[in-house]
Amino acid sequence: MSDEIPTVGLDGRVEQRFRDFAITVRLLDAADAEIDLTDHTGVLGSWREGIKFLRASGLTSVDGLRRAQLGAIHAVLAHWSTGTMDPATVVLPTGTGKTETMLALLVAAPIERLLVVVPTDALRSQLAAKFEVLGLLGELGVLPDGAMKPSVGRVLGGCSEVHDMRACVDSAQVIVTTPNSINACSAEARKVLFDACTALFFDEAHHVRAQTWSRIRDAFRGRPVVQFTATPFREDGKHLQGKFVYVFPLREAQQDGVFSEIRYESVFDLINPDEAIAEAALKILRDDLDAGLDHILMARCDTQKRADDVHRIYRQKAPEFAPVVIHSGMTTRQRAGAMDEVTSRRSRAVVCVDMLGEGFDLPQLKIAAIHDPRKTLGPTLQFVGRFARVAAGTGTAAMVAARSEKSQDNRLSRLYTEDADWNRLVSELSYGAILEQQAVTEFEEGFGDPESRTATRTIAPKMSAVVFETSCEEWDPAAIADVIPASDILTTPLPVNHAANVAWFVRRSRQDVPWVDGPGVEDVVHDLFVLHWDRETQLLYINHSANDGVNADLAAAVTGGTSSLIDGERVYRAMGEMQRAVPTNVGVLDIYSRSRRFAMYAGANVHDGLEPTEEATKVQTNVFVSGFRDGDRATVGVSLKGRIWSYLAARNLLHWIEWCKDTGRRLQDDAIDVAEIKRNFIKPVVLTAWPEGSTALAADWATDTLLNPAQSLVVRFGERDVPIHDVSLEIRRDLTTTGNVVVAVVSDEDEARYELRLGENGMSAHALDTEIEFSTTQRTLPGSRYLVDPGILIHFGGDAVVSSNGVLFQPNREIEPIRRESLVTIDWREVDIRRESMTTPEDWAAVQGLALGLLLLEDWDLIVDDDGPGEVADLVAIKRTDDDRLLIKLVHCKYSHGDAAGARVADLYELCGQAQKSTVWRRNPVEMLQRLVKRERGRLLRTKPSGMRRGTSSDLLRLTGEARGIRAELEVVLVQPGLSRSGASQAQLDVIGATRMYVRDTANGTTTVLCAE
Repeated sequence: MSDEIPTVGLDGRVEQRFRDFAITVRLLDAADAEIDLTDHTGVLGSWREGIKFLRASGLTSVDGLRRAQLGAIHAVLAHWSTGTMDPATVVLPTGTGKTETMLALLVAAPIERLLVVVPTDALRSQLAAKFEVLGLLGELGVLPDGAMKPSVGRVLGGCSEVHDMRACVDSAQVIVTTPNSINACSAEARKVLFDACTALFFDEAHHVRAQTWSRIRDAFRGRPVVQFTATPFREDGKHLQGKFVYVFPLREAQQDGVFSEIRYESVFDLINPDEAIAEAALKILRDDLDAGLDHILMARCDTQKRADDVHRIYRQKAPEFAPVVIHSGMTTRQRAGAMDEVTSRRSRAVVCVDMLGEGFDLPQLKIAAIHDPRKTLGPTLQFVGRFARVAAGTGTAAMVAARSEKSQDNRLSRLYTEDADWNRLVSELSYGAILEQQAVTEFEEGFGDPESRTATRTIAPKMSAVVFETSCEEWDPAAIADVIPASDILTTPLPVNHAANVAWFVRRSRQDVPWVDGPGVEDVVHDLFVLHWDRETQLLYINHSANDGVNADLAAAVTGGTSSLIDGERVYRAMGEMQRAVPTNVGVLDIYSRSRRFAMYAGANVHDGLEPTEEATKVQTNVFVSGFRDGDRATVGVSLKGRIWSYLAARNLLHWIEWCKDTGRRLQDDAIDVAEIKRNFIKPVVLTAWPEGSTALAADWATDTLLNPAQSLVVRFGERDVPIHDVSLEIRRDLTTTGNVVVAVVSDEDEARYELRLGENGMSAHALDTEIEFSTTQRTLPGSRYLVDPGILIHFGGDAVVSSNGVLFQPNREIEPIRRESLVTIDWREVDIRRESMTTPEDWAAVQGLALGLLLLEDWDLIVDDDGPGEVADLVAIKRTDDDRLLIKLVHCKYSHGDAAGARVADLYELCGQAQKSTVWRRNPVEMLQRLVKRERGRLLRTKPSGMRRGTSSDLLRLTGEARGIRAELEVVLVQPGLSRSGASQAQLDVIGATRMYVRDTANGTTTVLCAE
């Protein structure tokens, strides 16, 4: 504590500072410093009449409150009037007057002692100053006559002493603090603070971490809690929680003129995007200043290094604006000095790393140069709001960004398309995201009492259920108590959402401890149960966290005895519509053997649990498979006892219900053939040597290397570093004389060969040339290790794949050869069929040239010549249809090994291998487009001809931003003039047939073959 004498300013501001907090009050008469800060009766008495609900006559008028403010105040007061004390959420877009709304509620309620939690120190000082004078309420004429100002406390640090905190709360009617300050206080001091305050406001609630929010909220249970925010999207990704009592749409704020119009300018430069952004943003700034507008430019970057680099660009291009940089690597004095340069207008451009956070209010900040965009929608909308404030002397806000191939939030990508209308999109996206939040809130509210609603938010069950068919008109979740004693149910009253037909509860049970012989020691176990009854399909789903038993008694109770468990072979229907299903766990019951009654097979030895020769005496009790469904990866597990599960993790109860409905649809589909599902399981086989008589078609990177490589990953050939997307893996069949597979790591200028050997410990790689390296900023690995871990895949004929741990995966089915009449013949008379690639952009006499000419006759938005190491395909054609599908044609070309077409299987090996490798792009079209952009950038940097044969790189980049979420459809085209339709051998037809089936199973795609007559 401090004995410091209160100081009185000329403006009547009385302040007394202590070690961890400060108390301030504004006097009606500055000369009268005799005041008892602990007596609030006079202030509360002066607010007895509440505020005057006057509506301002215009945007700039000072004769009342804006309609958004009045609506929010009425909504909160109405919420409180019902007696419910659920946390209330108020969404007011930037510029609508959120602060004055808080102040008006303080007076209108009136609130005896208010705690206000803000995210930053700067906002604490700013908001406390507003509470000291009740903001603009007096000027607006809405305060009652003689209204006094409240005493305002600011908790500045970690208060550890109870008597210090009690002195603070006794003296202050409003206490403003931050989550960090609250967390730094002792538990005893926090309790004093929370117990003393009668209401709680969160300002900018989306910044508060879920754990911190819950701790503070729980302390105020039964008392008024209001969350104020401009954008209700938590920064930690969690649901904001609380009931949305008032949402003022962004479009209405724009209509009222309190949220500025937004001009968006998209720039395109594959080589120097930062310079292009700077030039465009500076031009807008110069034009605005010439028009007499008081505007300032801010450039946003992700890191200090990026900010320093970008700052140099602005200093070079606009020294007249004295650009400054601000980031956390600077001292406090340096940052303050830079901010002073900006606020004084000596500088008109500032480069920052999110340093201008909450609490910094400068409406003249009107031009945003977005060098590094935020990656999700919520922070982006918050960022935009900073530039949309309206003030005298300012005009339209401007956003400048470069189109980029980098991944973004699905919704966010719409903002960064070339001709995006931000005025419409920002409003739509904000409203849509709020509706999502409200849907979760409404589902939670369906559970009735506040305790159940709060607990429901924390429930995230595993994707697992037992399923019952029912025949009841209504279900009765209250009957749960007939099966499970009420004393064992911890969640009371029972959480039930009658509208959604969902119930859940936690059961507590006591179990004997197996390592103690005798009474007195028990385990206390808590199990989660979730039940959902689908009225339309008459299916009941039960999730039990313990996964033991099927809870048939529970199902019978809630359905009036009409439930029938779906079990036995029928559960395999849950695996319906899956292709290339690979069992990874199999449980087997031996009905004769007592010594080995039950066995679990996992990983590579799962084959032993699937042997058909033992089916007469063994039963597969449970199977878990991974595979493809509609070309997308999927996992499903089933138990003959009735349980069905997946490795998916439910985000919330709604997500689990969606999974249940999808599973139930298959269980009721009589067209799904269980015998065929089991017959088509791929049985993994551990190899210690390469399969005899099989031909390696292609080598491919592991999925993570192909789709999600480290940004800095390069392949180091001696002194030369080559980006991973410009490197290919190729099989060298002519060098395979030892019975092993030889793979080459190939770039435009280099090649390194490795022999791949199989043994008891899986695959090993041995350099045949100089060892290369795979290097990132984090680590460097020799090629002989990298090719094994994370590893590569080897594609073989017969639809087989061998993984880097030496396991063979091959479908258990007959290969359906391609029909000879389905091969498409081409006139090759003007083509050198022994020459594959084009040497110039107009080289139509090469195999690839003819294929390109055929593509150019078709209706495609984009055609890319991507021929070269690391290619997606030799030719890539893409079209976005009017019904929002993304059509992709990947064309793979190969020269003929002879001067005339024939029956040579060698003409097809590499071609079919390339086709199988390329199916991954159907499942990952955005990553494919990103790769095409990176490779086009690389060609331009190396001064090579552009690969764009229809459309431009700008069009390619635009499609990259639009493709996320669009359903892709794939056609793979094999071009081989050495294949004769009339003379094709059965071996050739089989190889193509296997490839066609692989493309169909793994990508839901089609295969076309262009050949000779």
